[in-house]
Amino acid sequence: MRRRAGRLARLIPFGVVAAVAASSLLGSSAARAQGGCTTAPVITPSSTAPVGVPIGAGSSIPPNLTVTCDGAPVPDASVDVSIAGPVGFNGESLIQGDVGDITADANGVIALPVVTSETTVGPFTITVSGEGATATIPGEVTGTLAGNPPPPQNPGFNETVATNVENCRARSATCPELAQYNGFRRDEHLGPLILPGNWSSLTIPRQLFVVTQLERTARGLPPESGLANDWDRVAQQGADAGEDPTGTATVTPYRQASPWEGNNFDPSGSYTSPGLGSIWYGGTDPLAGFMLWMYQDGLSRDGTSNNLDCHPSDTSGCWGHRDIVLNAEPFLACQLVCAIGAATATASSSSRGGDTEAFPSAGDNADPLVFTWSSELADLPACERAGDNCSWNGQPIVTSAPLRGKRLAVKVSKIQRSHDRITFTVRFTQGRGRIRVTGMLGGQTVNLTDVRRTSRVTFRISARLGPGRWKLTISILPARGYRSQRPMVRRLTIPG
Repeated sequence: MRRRAGRLARLIPFGVVAAVAASSLLGSSAARAQGGCTTAPVITPSSTAPVGVPIGAGSSIPPNLTVTCDGAPVPDASVDVSIAGPVGFNGESLIQGDVGDITADANGVIALPVVTSETTVGPFTITVSGEGATATIPGEVTGTLAGNPPPPQNPGFNETVATNVENCRARSATCPELAQYNGFRRDEHLGPLILPGNWSSLTIPRQLFVVTQLERTARGLPPESGLANDWDRVAQQGADAGEDPTGTATVTPYRQASPWEGNNFDPSGSYTSPGLGSIWYGGTDPLAGFMLWMYQDGLSRDGTSNNLDCHPSDTSGCWGHRDIVLNAEPFLACQLVCAIGAATATASSSSRGGDTEAFPSAGDNADPLVFTWSSELADLPACERAGDNCSWNGQPIVTSAPLRGKRLAVKVSKIQRSHDRITFTVRFTQGRGRIRVTGMLGGQTVNLTDVRRTSRVTFRISARLGPGRWKLTISILPARGYRSQRPMVRRLTIPG
């Protein structure tokens, strides 16, 4: 598991800004030879309105500036630009503070780079200055963070494995596993996880992606946009090696980065992601992997952990996988188009193998998506498409305590025999339930499958048994709202 840094180093230079020797604005001998200025030089913004920027990687283009001398534009004027507040200029990276000199064009016009916000609302100021002239451009970062509010507090200890299965009518392997998963979610006061209708036809990487988004939306976090080829390849390298992905991939910025670099829909403006959050699970079962990542990623009460980076003597790595899934660091949150990667080990990979996911820190990008969250929504119930609004009614769940509910009295009528056929009735005093009846003779066990419900509280059982002394076991199965019952035993001799 590779955790994201709390704050990435963002010191990459623009690389395109021409370095201009420090000289006073209009103070050169050439300017003075042309007559100088009879009044102080002026730097004038094309707009006096404050620059508004939405919080959390939101962006806005500041107004252009014009440098004039006695009312006439000054070509190739040089000014120094700085920025203060919860923002930075957006080149290939976020740059704050004094960002150096910019040279005006032939018409004395200065185009400032795009301003990008971080995670704090409040005012900011852009200052443009040269000898004898200064201009300030005010701005305000507003709104609430659209990407990631802080995730809910991690559990104090790992969720414990429960045992009692409810509502698992389907006998597929997925149902009891989903019941266990939902037991963990209910312990965290979340709604049930309801898998999409096309779950069995999804590849494992796509299943990993879907569960990731269902864990995020259940906590009020935005879903990622989809899986991208670049990040799938990074995840695949980790899956085949049986370890956290550690590779890099190329990010194509989603929006214009700066006037100097042009519009970055052009792939030539792409750059390598400066950071990666990655997780690995040593199996190929998405639900089992997510149970470990999300609900058993810390310490158990006995001090053990499934997380290789979590130890009683050093808990800094505990719940690290969960933090990455929930994108715990708000300023790294996806705001526009967010691509991640997912993979499962190929058959030819090492014996460790496993499932992986890769979360790039530069999440806002337009990398081509090969699978999208929006395309999957139609296969989810309406209550699971956003938020956490699904009812627990009828959903599979595993509980760690005996079912609470009404007591049942159960009466078994006298067993009637007709040659080798027997019949009897099981009657409940209230409610409804289900029963299972088996017969044992020596080492032979027979399931009595002819069980017919004759009313809301009554079952009639019929079976053909060979001669011998049979042990009939009548099991009263759990039902929602009713306690489980001890099996009842009846012995019966069928004459030869």
